[in-house]
Amino acid sequence: MMNGTDAEAKKKFIADNVHDDLKPLFELLPNGEKNPVSPTYEAIKNPKPVETVKIEEDGQKAEAVLVQGDSKKEAVILLMDGKIGFAFTPDSADADANEMYAQMRKEFKTAAAK
Repeated sequence: MMNGTDAEAKKKFIADNVHDDLKPLFELLPNGEKNPVSPTYEAIKNPKPVETVKIEEDGQKAEAVLVQGDSKKEAVILLMDGKIGFAFTPDSADADANEMYAQMRKEFKTAAAK
């Protein structure tokens, strides 16, 4: 979704795959390779899920998926109720988001993308 430019495909992806509480936020994101939350964001080329871990905090259960690609980039995708909730990258413009990425990244055994 983040790498594409097809507005209709984006709408369908959000409707089918994003957690209901976060759909409005995802709908605000632009199509393509630019991301207002992370100005240095570069699309992950050929993204693939490489590892999934279960997490629990304050009685809330979720899964975190480590996604890596050809572009030496990676992201941690937080799944809530089986749907996308948040995505964290190591290069966010938001310090709190970077801290969340770092905390979640420690849960994975897979080496960092290189």
